[in-house]
Amino acid sequence: MPRYFFTLKNGRNDLCDLSGTELADEGAARKHARQVALEMMKRRESRTRHWRLDVRDEDGNTHFDVPFASLDASLMRLPLEVKDTIEQMCGKLSDFGDAMRNLKATMFEVRATLARAEGMPYLAAYDGRRISD
Repeated sequence: MPRYFFTLKNGRNDLCDLSGTELADEGAARKHARQVALEMMKRRESRTRHWRLDVRDEDGNTHFDVPFASLDASLMRLPLEVKDTIEQMCGKLSDFGDAMRNLKATMFEVRATLARAEGMPYLAAYDGRRISD
């Protein structure tokens, strides 16, 4: 059975699933991701609707993501245009969080490179990822 890994992207951090879950197929992984997202959103929809779950396989290939806004029942009573606008805004906010995390990691890499060039010690990892060789 294939193993799927679910990474929570909450706008500030990526919380990685290190052990993964064995599921029959991608359909079962989608169902599982939806259930996890719904449970995480419960009674906190407005604070979590910009979050998403990225689902990857054992080789690290992304299969799909589940935007929490797409599951937010509190948006269902809104006119479709408003709901779509909120979902798009949440997607852009999530993308912005990804870009900021990537920028921060790049800045740490630059600082590490400069420190090494000057023969100074520097931080070896950021957010669980190695930044110096």
